[in-house]
Amino acid sequence: MTPQARASSAGSVWNLSALAIRWPQVSLFFIAVVAIAGAMSYFKLGQREDPDFTFRAMVIRSIWPGASAEQTDQQVTDRIVDMIRGLSD
Repeated sequence: MTPQARASSAGSVWNLSALAIRWPQVSLFFIAVVAIAGAMSYFKLGQREDPDFTFRAMVIRSIWPGASAEQTDQQVTDRIVDMIRGLSD
């Protein structure tokens, strides 16, 4: 067998594009199987409505009439934040 004949015969057997054109039903079957398997897998996925997570954020608003924002921050808000950080969960 010549190298060209060997290459053409091997190429026709493993040429997926040629097989898909020659037998489109087989291609559609495999596409449908993959789509159905994907849909079944998607619906079997486990999901939780409320996953466990810790949201650690707090807003502290302190008002001190007559004081500037820096004074209020240094003398009131920072002390409150330090006290809250010392609390355990």
